[in-house]
Amino acid sequence: MELLQLRYFRSAARYQNFSRAAREHMVPQSSISITVARLEEELGCRLFDRNGRRVALNDNGALFLRYVDMALNGLDEGIRKISPQMTGTIRLAISAGSRLVPAMLTDFHREYPNIHFTLTQTPEDTALPEQMDFAVMALPLQDDTMEAMPLMKDEIQLAVPDNHPFSRRGGVGLAELKDEPFVGFHTGKSMRRITDAYCREKGFTPRIVLEAGDAATFRSLLRNRMGIGFVPRRAWNMLPEPSLVLLPITDAVCERTLALCWKKGKELSWAETVFRDFAKQWYRKIEG
Repeated sequence: MELLQLRYFRSAARYQNFSRAAREHMVPQSSISITVARLEEELGCRLFDRNGRRVALNDNGALFLRYVDMALNGLDEGIRKISPQMTGTIRLAISAGSRLVPAMLTDFHREYPNIHFTLTQTPEDTALPEQMDFAVMALPLQDDTMEAMPLMKDEIQLAVPDNHPFSRRGGVGLAELKDEPFVGFHTGKSMRRITDAYCREKGFTPRIVLEAGDAATFRSLLRNRMGIGFVPRRAWNMLPEPSLVLLPITDAVCERTLALCWKKGKELSWAETVFRDFAKQWYRKIEG
């Protein structure tokens, strides 16, 4: 019986869905199915009842899950206890989600104080620099040489000044915005690509009156009432602006997906594996 078998089983049991377990571990669904089948063969009993593509944890599986949880929780706690003695350096590029990454790294440092980071901000239209281990980027990627682990979906909303006619409403449709003056990011930035695409689906291109190359300038232009703009809700609310009102988009599902990316085929070190897994869990909590 292998540790990986138990981790695959626990995820499959919690979700009672092999596809969701596969997405969590970033493996094909067949890997989960085959691993669980081998575990059942080794134990000599079924852990799941199967009905077509549906699976449901049976009594044997529920009992086994209790003990697997105890074993894996104890192992993970042991890793956390010795982790202050573990060291490493991770080189992280930030292309998107710059408001959220510092909060995540602060929480990571509390658990793994001897794993250090070298941070850099990179343009969003470039590949992962050769000297970097990871990058936080927005999907879809522009580079097919990278692996991507989705971290979080963030709803895109409209930021308007508190004296704007829209500010007293509970939401706004994209179709209403075709004549509005927008503050936007430079062409090539992921937020610009994503929001331009949503607007095109409604038959118009946003009327950009001012462009910003970075988040701080973008916020300043909005704060000074130079136009309205699209913003990711969770990231924006890490540092809200009292003079601006956020409005949900009512006639489309608008969102962006942040991902942790690394070079395909890269063999991750212990520190890199710990960081990847921590980031996945941290953003899952933020997403709620």
